[in-house]
Amino acid sequence: NPAYCRLYGYDEADLIGQSFTRVIPEAQRASMLARHKAFLDSQDELKGELRVVRRDGVLLDIMSESVRFTADDGQPCRLVYVVDISERKAIEQALEQTQSTLRSSQALLLDLAASIPGAVFRLVHQGDDGLRFTYMSPGVQDLFEMTAEQVVSGRGVLRSMVLPED
Repeated sequence: NPAYCRLYGYDEADLIGQSFTRVIPEAQRASMLARHKAFLDSQDELKGELRVVRRDGVLLDIMSESVRFTADDGQPCRLVYVVDISERKAIEQALEQTQSTLRSSQALLLDLAASIPGAVFRLVHQGDDGLRFTYMSPGVQDLFEMTAEQVVSGRGVLRSMVLPED
């Protein structure tokens, strides 16, 4: 159909009578053709995400779902619904890269905080509940003989360590 032609960059005349594997990367054509034949011969599903090649060589990510039906001549046929998901895949890849960078940065910051003498902390004002530590570096152990987990989980646990005159 015209939308299929636009998606892959072909004219209708270029595709009529050609194998659907024309848009499949060369290395995957044989396995895709085998999956197609198995789909027509059985009750298996044929759907999922796939990388295809436009006429100009640009790779696209698509999501496809196949429907099996019988033609008027009794031959099994396959109708395929295709959606270009290239933009979504690019966004997912960028998000994963960002998350990976953030995880690396967070690990570096935690390692840095753990290596500083003394304690590094984050103290947050929580409205009527007062102040609360949301992060405490391991250095608190040397100062107060308490683990960072004890300080973060216990409300006011360090308050008992502060002298009354302070």
